[in-house]
Amino acid sequence: MLYRIFAVLTILAVCLTGGSVSAAAPTLVSPANGTFNMNFPAEFVINYFTGGAYTIFHQIEFDHEGTFVSPELTKTLSLPDTTTLVEADELDYGTQYFWRARAYYHTGSIITYSDWSETRIFSTISTRPTLTSPVNEAVDVEMPVILEWEPIGGILYYDLQVDDNFV
Repeated sequence: MLYRIFAVLTILAVCLTGGSVSAAAPTLVSPANGTFNMNFPAEFVINYFTGGAYTIFHQIEFDHEGTFVSPELTKTLSLPDTTTLVEADELDYGTQYFWRARAYYHTGSIITYSDWSETRIFSTISTRPTLTSPVNEAVDVEMPVILEWEPIGGILYYDLQVDDNFV
C-alpha cells in the first residue's frame, strides 16, 4: 500500500512539473573535509544521482573562496563516472581550495540542476619536487639514467613520468 501511494505521488509530481524530475544533489565522498597537503594527481569522489531515464551529468567546482563567484576550475562528469582526477597544472601548490558538486540533466533545450552539495575544504602540497639530477636539457647522459630530486617532507611515494617529447 505504501509503495502505491509513493508511486502515485511520484507520478503526480512529474505531471505537475511538466514531466521534469529534479536531480538530487550529489554527496561528496572524498577527500574528507579539511584534508591537508593533498598531492597531485588529486582524486575527488562523489555519490551521484542516477536519474532514471535521463543522462545525468555532474559539475565539480574548485575555488579559493567558498562563495564560488569565479571558480578556479570546473570539471564535468557523466555517469557512470563518479571520480575525477585533478592534475598539478590545474590547481596551485600550497593553496587552500573549496569544492562542491551538483547534478544536472537535459530535457530538450531545458537544463535542470540539482542543489549544490555541501562545500568542503582542502589544501594542496606546498611545493613540487625539485629535480637535481640530471640537469635540465642534459645531453649524452650515461645509461642507466639516475634521477634524483629534493624530497618533500611527509611525502612517502612519488609518481614519475618520463617522455621523449616534451610539450
